[in-house]
Amino acid sequence: MAITIMHPVDVVKTKLQFQGENGSSSGKYNGVFKSLIKIGKLEGLEGLYRGISAAYMLQASVTATRFGVYGVAKQYLDDGSDQNKNAKNFVTAALAGFVGALFGNTWFALKTRAQAYSSAKALAVGTQHKPQGGLMSQFVRIGRDEGFKGYFRGIEAFAPRVIAYGAFQLASYDAVKPLFIQYARLEEGLFLQSVAAFVASTISVVAIQPFDFIATRLMNQSINPLTGKGLLYNGPVDCLVKSIKSEGLFCLAKGSSANMTRMGPYTVFVLVFFEQIKLKIS
Repeated sequence: MAITIMHPVDVVKTKLQFQGENGSSSGKYNGVFKSLIKIGKLEGLEGLYRGISAAYMLQASVTATRFGVYGVAKQYLDDGSDQNKNAKNFVTAALAGFVGALFGNTWFALKTRAQAYSSAKALAVGTQHKPQGGLMSQFVRIGRDEGFKGYFRGIEAFAPRVIAYGAFQLASYDAVKPLFIQYARLEEGLFLQSVAAFVASTISVVAIQPFDFIATRLMNQSINPLTGKGLLYNGPVDCLVKSIKSEGLFCLAKGSSANMTRMGPYTVFVLVFFEQIKLKIS
């Protein structure tokens, strides 16, 4: 539900992260809303929702795994005391993020490649991987063209991204809710959940931004068919060094405005939907 609403902003985020890569043009996209309008005009809904099927699989694998592992682990570690509760929640959420990353790495790669592609040449940034066939055909093609390790390409950056996001999102959400109840006198309900989720999203987006930038570039680069290695980057450190050398330190913030525009509402939707669904089925 959340990703369906916010996916077009995620498309913009991905495209912004490839502007200026490897000396390419950096003026094709300007701001979140102008970019949404430009993509909509030249590519229509197809362009705004490119990669949505992979995004659904990413949510089903990463988000569902994170919430499931986090919920079970919290119950298992709950000894009835509040001592070190926030620290336990943080570690538990980080562990949940790592498990989620293992399941979701390939879907993030397929989502990224689809979102970076533009049918309109004037909008093309980064390496262009034209989607061929359905999602499962693309999944199989990774194994055929890149080998088994292709399914885990970029995980060195993606795993820290998911770990950081999971740890900061879920742990900070659980930490700030009681504070709003105690000091702002808010009562359990939709408004409290929305406010706590927005705070959690702000914290988590700041934490994941560099990892998100590096993982996106690692996964979208062209691959040498003989060696199975990336043609642009050898790994996360190489990607970091080359990007900063070519585009400056602030390249790591590329797409951050879109990331915040997307992740703020997205996190609110996810956590509020999650809380409301729990109430319905409990």
